[in-house]
Amino acid sequence: RASRSPAFSGPTTTGGSTQSIQDPKRLTKEECETKGRSLLSSISSDSDILSCAASVSDKCCRAVRRQLGKGGPLYGCNCHGGFVQEAVQQAPEFVRGIVREALSGCSVSC
Repeated sequence: RASRSPAFSGPTTTGGSTQSIQDPKRLTKEECETKGRSLLSSISSDSDILSCAASVSDKCCRAVRRQLGKGGPLYGCNCHGGFVQEAVQQAPEFVRGIVREALSGCSVSC
C-alpha cells in the first residue's frame, strides 16, 4: 500500500469543532430599510449605478449585483417585494422607470 501524505488527507479538526464557510446572510426587511437609508448617498453617486440611466448594460448590472447580490451590502433586499416597491417610490419620479428596468433586466436572484 502506498502511504498518503498528511498534506493531502483533507481538512482536519482541532478541539472537536469544525469551521465552515457559510453563505452570507440575507438581510431582513427591517435591516434592508436601515441599511438602504445609510447607503443611499454612496449608491446614488456610484458611476456604475448611474450608468443604468443610459442602459441596462453589463456595467449597470455589475453595480446592481454588487449592491444586491450575494455578499453585497443589501444582499437579499430584492427578495422583499415590499422593500423594493417602497424604495422605488421614494426615488425621484424621473428615476423610477430606470430603477425598475435595472432591477428586472439585471436579474439579481433571491
